[in-house]
Amino acid sequence: MANREHVKIREWLPRDSIQEMLSYYKGRDQKVERKMRFILSRYDGMTMHAICAKMGMTVQTGYNWQNAWNRCGTGFLESRKPAGKPPKISIDKMEEILAEIDREQMTTSQARSIIKDRFGVVFTKKHIRTILRKNGFIHPDEYLRGLTKGLYPDQYGRKEKPWVTKDTLIEIMSSK
Repeated sequence: MANREHVKIREWLPRDSIQEMLSYYKGRDQKVERKMRFILSRYDGMTMHAICAKMGMTVQTGYNWQNAWNRCGTGFLESRKPAGKPPKISIDKMEEILAEIDREQMTTSQARSIIKDRFGVVFTKKHIRTILRKNGFIHPDEYLRGLTKGLYPDQYGRKEKPWVTKDTLIEIMSSK
């Protein structure tokens, strides 16, 4: 009686349908694929402890997945909305700003003031630099010390040189 499973798996779909779904998700979405393998193992009658040990997860996670499957069926496979705070500026608008920063070769301060003027959103200079780096921009002083020396006129302060994408920087350097 000690080895008896307390929670049975609800069979929402025939095993063949689950295998078809598994073959569809294979290589596309690893999380969904893993959950499908878990459900198939439960359909095959494997114990929760055996499946969890085989898949390298806790038994509690296994029961959470099984309870979600029993409640929602295939709906439990879908990812939840991302955690965290939504961005202050939409992706489309941010892409427009990034294109303008590259086109106009703006400094961090200029980019910050454009964002503040247009959207009323105040980012710190550090956050502006983080956004630019994540989107493939380079600050010449940081990444190409020595190679870009004298590339920009003295109108910019020591650290206030413009941000550019790698392609734009190569274009600028080849034209000099």
